[in-house]
Amino acid sequence: MLDGTLAPTSGSVSLAGQCLMARVEQHLPEALRSQSLLQAVLAPLPADVREAQRWLAERLLAQMALPRR
Repeated sequence: MLDGTLAPTSGSVSLAGQCLMARVEQHLPEALRSQSLLQAVLAPLPADVREAQRWLAERLLAQMALPRR
């Protein structure tokens, strides 16, 4: 309901104006299974900024202590 994919059967849902909503799928899409986490994070970026943002993605992933295949 919060992300708008379902409508409430009664009442209403209100979000603060500064609220940022994100959603994570429960199941990993097949296309991402062969990629590392870093590759999956960088892939949606335009090619001209992908390499420039690589250092930031690496730093943020390291801070999260997530595995990097």
